[in-house]
Order: sequence, then structure tokens, then C-alpha cells
Amino acid sequence: MSERSGPQGHSILQSRDRRLAEGIVECTHRLVDLAQRHAWQEAVTLLSTRRFLVAGLRENSSSGRHASCNAALRSAVTESDRVLVALLPMGAKSA
Repeated sequence: MSERSGPQGHSILQSRDRRLAEGIVECTHRLVDLAQRHAWQEAVTLLSTRRFLVAGLRENSSSGRHASCNAALRSAVTESDRVLVALLPMGAKSA
């Protein structure tokens, strides 16, 4: 599959990964807020949403920079998931 150029010279696929990454970061901010408020059921749902977004990132990007950014983001989300799941009360741990 070829990458077509979009606005400002960015490929369409790179723009897609950028939107996914922005969504992942937004989910992370919301998860912090939910954890601080002990809104565990909402946090479990948002964890699933964030995992769905991470799964949408392409494994291999045509650019080394994008590939390394995607890998770093995946790694950070994995670590964040571990911490959040450890914080969840037993009844909410369906994540």
C-alpha cells in the first residue's frame, strides 16, 4: 500500500497515526483524572478505549522517527496500564 501525501507534506497514514497518538494522550489525561476521583468503572472503559487506539497504530512506519515514536508510546501505555490495573479495586478489575 502506498502512502499518499496530504496537507503540509505529511502522508495520510502518518496523519492517521498522529490522530491516534493524540487520542491516546487524551485518554491518558482522562485516566489520571478518573483515578484521582476513584471513578474506577469509567477508568476500566477508558482503558479499553485506549488499548483499541494503541492497536490502531501501525507496527512499522516508513519513517524511523515515526516508528520509534509509536514504539515509545506503546511502551508508555503498557507501563501505564500496569499501574492503573494495580490501582483498581478488586470489583473493577475487568480490564
